[in-house]
Amino acid sequence: MKRSFLKLIIFLAFVSFLSSVKADSDSGIIKIDNPLKFDNFWDLLSNILNFLFYASLPIGALIIAISAYYLLFSGGEPEKVKTAKNMIIWTLVGIVVIFLAMPIIALLKEILGVNG
Repeated sequence: MKRSFLKLIIFLAFVSFLSSVKADSDSGIIKIDNPLKFDNFWDLLSNILNFLFYASLPIGALIIAISAYYLLFSGGEPEKVKTAKNMIIWTLVGIVVIFLAMPIIALLKEILGVNG
């Protein structure tokens, strides 16, 4: 099952790549359009971080709710309480990292002198 899914993904990636290839019949030049629609690496990174930022908030809230469920129904068992607390702590750490990613990238761009 995993192999057929992987083959399907590879096939779809190849087909989508071929749709961006265009040949000019007069000059014989083959042009490949940029499928990402970004002019530089920093724009790509910025859009990925924006997506992660907005996706992390509901996912983080869901994980915190699940860990609260674990905590409430742990029945006082120390191992389950520890698991729930670790889930909450690491979820909050992940959210803080996502929140700090944009300022860190902005600082790196300023240090390296990158425009855009």
